[in-house]
Amino acid sequence: MEDVFPHTLFVLLIGMTVFNVLDNMVAHYVLGEYVDREEAWGGIVQSLIFGGIWGTYLYRSERVKGTFTVPYAYKEDGNMSRDWIEKGNMEE
Repeated sequence: MEDVFPHTLFVLLIGMTVFNVLDNMVAHYVLGEYVDREEAWGGIVQSLIFGGIWGTYLYRSERVKGTFTVPYAYKEDGNMSRDWIEKGNMEE
């Protein structure tokens, strides 16, 4: 299941950024003048920078590629050990 993590985290980062933008838009339309625009834009920019840095790291880092090398495998009986996978017995 290790090869699924980078993709899942990347989707989560995109989802967080989209949610932050939508949340600020709804707050602006519902609360109007009570929303501080500078603070709202600061949160959006912060989400974009955070997601950009981590997303880039996940897709370009050799360390991540070395850590997440075991592809996700599913077996119906559920008895799959790491040793069994590392010996090359996994069905592709």
